[in-house]
Amino acid sequence: CLVGSEMCIRDSAPAFGDVVSSNVWKSDDGGKTWKEISSTRGNHMGGVTQLISWDEGPDGYIYATTTKFGRDSAVYLFRFKPEDIHNPGNWEGYSASIDDWTDRAEPILQDNVKAGEMCLRYIDGHWVLVMFNEDSLSVEVRISETLERDWDDVRVAKIARNGSCLLYTS
Repeated sequence: CLVGSEMCIRDSAPAFGDVVSSNVWKSDDGGKTWKEISSTRGNHMGGVTQLISWDEGPDGYIYATTTKFGRDSAVYLFRFKPEDIHNPGNWEGYSASIDDWTDRAEPILQDNVKAGEMCLRYIDGHWVLVMFNEDSLSVEVRISETLERDWDDVRVAKIARNGSCLLYTS
């Protein structure tokens, strides 16, 4: 993710099956060198920020979809100002039940979902979430004009299953 002129990435340090920490790294030279700017315990926020994908929204916030390591959990949504990228304690979680941002996130996508690798992007006025779902053994794509919502209600396109190309949506 670009934050101003800096590139930022996040990684998790698993001890096979147990995430010890999640770390944010930045580069201000186009990715030639990287510097760790924060490290968070793997069980921070109950572990729901172990796997993450983020992108900058049109309002200046960075939005992040997150889940636990292990392909067995729901998807959560957080937002933060670019200056708080290194401080997950300042991130706001989204709650679909109250349709507002709060200090605790609730799942935005959980029905028949065991989330794995994912990618969140804001493209041409739409939020695009691509993820591997262990429950369906598929790579799934969801697209919505609104990020703050219950994503269980967003139509899903399954584009690959067990390595096979699919040409249909459900």
